[in-house]
Amino acid sequence: MTPIAKSEAFFFISTIAVVILSVMTTVVLVFLVKTLRDIRKLVRRTQEEAEIIFRDVRELSMEVKRPGFLSRIVIQSIGRFFKK
Repeated sequence: MTPIAKSEAFFFISTIAVVILSVMTTVVLVFLVKTLRDIRKLVRRTQEEAEIIFRDVRELSMEVKRPGFLSRIVIQSIGRFFKK
């Protein structure tokens, strides 16, 4: 095999390897982008749910601080006990 034929074979194999690596890199990047989008949606949804929980806890805290809360709970519990 002549040196020119060897160099042509080397460049052909190198070109194929670069093309395969480029395709594989592109596929990995596409999956990475899709995964990051899903994570971003999940984080947004989690933040929205956390805000709802925060508001509910704040409302519950305000309700507990109101006068007569404990007596209302006791009366309701006794009422439920006797309904059964």
